[in-house]
Amino acid sequence: MTQLMKSEKIYLKDNFRMVDYAEDVTVTLDQLLDEEFLLQYLKDIKSEFNTESIFVAGSQLMKRLGLISCYQHFTF
Repeated sequence: MTQLMKSEKIYLKDNFRMVDYAEDVTVTLDQLLDEEFLLQYLKDIKSEFNTESIFVAGSQLMKRLGLISCYQHFTF
């Protein structure tokens, strides 16, 4: 399992307001960095992206996460 270093967590929090914990979020950054969890998560959400491919689901997930982080960075 991959873990973020303390400096990386601070950078994400300070620059993108992203944290590895939240009460109202069902998936954390640390979970997304766990390869086994991520693979299962992509299998679980691929139907939400109207695809059978975990590669397409992963691509869409990354685009949405990128958009969210940029949006939060420029609006808060």
